[in-house]
Amino acid sequence: MFNKSSIAAVAALSLLSANSAMALTTVSGTAFTVKVAVTAGCAITTDIPNAAGINFGSVAGTSAVPGSQSANATVTCTNTTPYGLHMTSTNAFNMKNGATSIAYTVNTLLNGTCATYAIGGTAAGASLTNTGTGAGQTYPFTFAITPASWSSALPIGTYSDTVTLNVDF
Repeated sequence: MFNKSSIAAVAALSLLSANSAMALTTVSGTAFTVKVAVTAGCAITTDIPNAAGINFGSVAGTSAVPGSQSANATVTCTNTTPYGLHMTSTNAFNMKNGATSIAYTVNTLLNGTCATYAIGGTAAGASLTNTGTGAGQTYPFTFAITPASWSSALPIGTYSDTVTLNVDF
């Protein structure tokens, strides 16, 4: 009934089954740590087109003070990172045409509240402070010409200033 090849197959199967039942030995290996250091970081973007900037348009000097202009900035900082947001100006927040200037101010709201923070203008170094959440925090800015600096005595020409929005963290 059993031939030699059947007996050899049963023997091989038995040997394989016996080896599977043997316990495995574990040799102690090397332990190591997996880690990452998360550091503070911030990024800032605006919806102000670089080429156009903030533009009050072309206005006759005999007209009323031009209306304010708006823009938004979004600050994204690592969660729990304190930061300050401020602007610098090459002309102390005055648009210049030669020796003549037109003053302007920049204001924003903190977290949509009614409290206004002057981060540009005569308050040098004025800064809005907040804490990062890991998500973008958007600030609406209002640029307004100071009424006292507007008059029909202004010389014709283009008045400009260069402003940099900074985030310190």
